[in-house]
Amino acid sequence: MVSSENNDLLCALPSQEEVKNVIFELKGESACGPDGLSGTFFHSCWDIVGIDVFRIVQAFYEGHIFPKSVTYTNLALIPMKSEVHTFGDLRPICLSNFINKVISRVVHGRLDKILPGLISSNHSGFVKGRSIIENVLLTQEIVTYIRKRVLLNGHSYGFFHSTRGVKQGDPLSPAVFILSAEVLSRALNSLFEHDQYKCFGMPKWSANLNHLAYADDTIIFASADKLSLELNMNVLRDYEKL
Repeated sequence: MVSSENNDLLCALPSQEEVKNVIFELKGESACGPDGLSGTFFHSCWDIVGIDVFRIVQAFYEGHIFPKSVTYTNLALIPMKSEVHTFGDLRPICLSNFINKVISRVVHGRLDKILPGLISSNHSGFVKGRSIIENVLLTQEIVTYIRKRVLLNGHSYGFFHSTRGVKQGDPLSPAVFILSAEVLSRALNSLFEHDQYKCFGMPKWSANLNHLAYADDTIIFASADKLSLELNMNVLRDYEKL
């Protein structure tokens, strides 16, 4: 799915101007990592440290392994309640060194340019040019359509067990997440190629649709056909193993 031209874009050594632009786009007041240097330091002292930061980013693209002094993070526990009694009352966050955020943002800036050509139209979040509200509104329309028909004895049934595993705060996380979610999207769309698969009963004038995704939520539309339900569940099980 990635052309040679796009691959060259992703892998090319960054320029000093590209790194500088990324640094000044990042917020300076964010909490600093183990080295104690916030974004404000890099903004204020760019004329002094700029060339060194640029060389570090280039070293990453050249495949050099960074020492732990660069890559390790501090774990901070943020109270979610006024009174803390157990660890469940705390939310852990990782505080990375600013240089790690710079590298992630450089990679993200390049990946962001090619994502629209890689991600299916089922996903409307985290992709430039698409609005998360698009699939929210479409889902509302489909749910309204569903309510006009009988479900299982007239009621919805069951839940999908889901877990959360994407690091929050890293500028690259949304792009990595939407790429991994695309695996599920393509697997679900491939079910239309199965001879005995029966998709959800949409109006005749609409295209085949079996799922919509926005942000970290995916809603699956399926018919009550036993084989079709099993095929959907097999896709979900295979994706969960990944």
